[in-house]
Amino acid sequence: MVDGARAHSAHRPAHHPAKASHCNPTGGKLGREHITRYGVLMRPPSECRNMAELRDQIDRLDRKLVGLFSERAAYIDRAAELKPAEGLPARINSRVTEVRNNVRAEALAQGWDPELADSLWSQLIDWSIAREEKILGQDEQE
Repeated sequence: MVDGARAHSAHRPAHHPAKASHCNPTGGKLGREHITRYGVLMRPPSECRNMAELRDQIDRLDRKLVGLFSERAAYIDRAAELKPAEGLPARINSRVTEVRNNVRAEALAQGWDPELADSLWSQLIDWSIAREEKILGQDEQE
């Protein structure tokens, strides 16, 4: 039964209170002092004692998100380098649909609003395609 309980808890979203109060996003146990490279103590939401601590955590996460979006942009740039050799345009509608469906499904799996995720990714995808078109020298009016 322990293995079954462990397997069940592994599928809970990271923000689930039962998990968030004990584990970091990578699944390891949190101690009292976990300082990030920005000097911010990592705390689950339930352990933030005041708005200043809560805002520090939001700012810490925002820095991580910006880093992840920057990393994603580097892959978009590489896609723009690879697509000409494969005869591919910047916009591939089937891929756009696939990415949006993947994001919606992941949002649902993590207990997050799939409509919000889809809206954010729609904007991100449009930006990415425009970036690729610029690199590829494609005109959006073509």
